[in-house]
Amino acid sequence: MTDPTARVLEFLGALDSAVPDLVTGLYLTGSTALGDVRPGSDLDMLVILATEPSPAQVEALAAMHQAMRQRPYLDATYLSAAQFETLPMDGTLAVPQAIDGVFHADEPAFELNPVVWVELARYGIAVRGPEPAELGIDVDEAELRAWNKTNLRDYWTVLAAQGHTVVERHGAGTPVPAEMLSWAVLGAPRLHYTIATGDVTSKTGAGAYALRLWPAYTELIERALAVRRGEDVTVTTDDLAQAADLIDTVIAEALELEL
Repeated sequence: MTDPTARVLEFLGALDSAVPDLVTGLYLTGSTALGDVRPGSDLDMLVILATEPSPAQVEALAAMHQAMRQRPYLDATYLSAAQFETLPMDGTLAVPQAIDGVFHADEPAFELNPVVWVELARYGIAVRGPEPAELGIDVDEAELRAWNKTNLRDYWTVLAAQGHTVVERHGAGTPVPAEMLSWAVLGAPRLHYTIATGDVTSKTGAGAYALRLWPAYTELIERALAVRRGEDVTVTTDDLAQAADLIDTVIAEALELEL
């Protein structure tokens, strides 16, 4: 597995070459900040710029990301210092960003949400700029919990519905990419954890949490964690259908939790 430290420092050097004197802050979030880096983990970053980049500077960022588009992907969200001060939280601010290694010049940034701000404030790693604790990030816990409940309703309910029909559409026992199990089984419990505790956790942490709360799904959760660790696990449509049952259970219980 590529050393994330070396990869990040390489990225910062490339940034300084592409847009000299523009980058004032670079912070690691995601699995790196949460101590859950696994084979294939993307490097999630928030990059603070002195000013909003010019069209030419955006083109330079795009070219740099294209040149560095190999695993682990460098998923960066770019904010000007002025934008950062507003702490945008509804995922609608259009800014330059790279998602799964693909650069987007001007699209709404889903990553700008309460979960990521809490992740940055409590667990973020400063590569350049003040320590996260010095950034003045303050997220209202009610807003954090409400955002997670909305995400469960808007995204995870739909995903569960798709899981319930996957056997009918593709047949029982049909192999599917193993990562689909990890995503489905570990994702919704992460949101439940945040709603219940007001904190954030990694995918692996969510798996341990799920094992405690939903022991009826122990075998499924253990297999999802094995996928997360990079082990060779055969996953089929039957697994995804069972994952949909788990997601439904997690959502129902999460929505009953008091904000």
